[in-house]
Amino acid sequence: NGALKALEEQEARGPPPPPPPPPPAPSTRLALHLGLFRSRALLRRQMIRKIARVCRETESSWGELKCVATMQPRPQLLAVPLGPQRLLEVAASINIDLNKESEMHLIPLLICFARAPLPDLHQTDAADKAVTHELILAAAQEKMAAAVTPMVAGARRRAQRAGGTRRKLLPWVQFADGEAMYFYNFLDGESQSACPKFKLPKTAALPLRKLEPSAQVLFELGASCFSDVLDLNEL
Repeated sequence: NGALKALEEQEARGPPPPPPPPPPAPSTRLALHLGLFRSRALLRRQMIRKIARVCRETESSWGELKCVATMQPRPQLLAVPLGPQRLLEVAASINIDLNKESEMHLIPLLICFARAPLPDLHQTDAADKAVTHELILAAAQEKMAAAVTPMVAGARRRAQRAGGTRRKLLPWVQFADGEAMYFYNFLDGESQSACPKFKLPKTAALPLRKLEPSAQVLFELGASCFSDVLDLNEL
């Protein structure tokens, strides 16, 4: 009786609701966005590892781990946000010329280096009481530049072997001065508050497809009706 009663109540309530539709497939734009974040995270790990190997006190994994654990943030970033002038100064220290269009693919590496923390060299120079904090800071930045310069040269060689960058990298970089955001162009020094507008190529990425006769007739009929809106030369 209990089973029959449960079946009757289930029939009275109706069939269970259908399962929800599957989530939409990830778009190409989202995949590129996630891939960009993964490549930036990998670049940060590689740079920290490279700096720790050059600035460590002892030639061991423990010395590398200790160097990473004792790193400190840059005093310049604690005082003022990262800006174009500071980025140009850091670029000169690792032999990057942002006035050349061929160097634009090095901007992500440059920003990563400008934000990287400094190794703690106080213990190394603790015996010399005459060493000031400014000299220790300058020595740390010099060691970091020596560690990252081979990474810059390797990125240039990979770009040359690939015949240039795989995609045209634009010289625009977004900055924030604490109150508002702005965009800066490293090639011509232009700065503007709004996001720059880029012209998309008119050529189609895919070849034109030949329509069926009936579809071609419908296409020509629609083109004649909306000729004032649709430009056939752009198709």
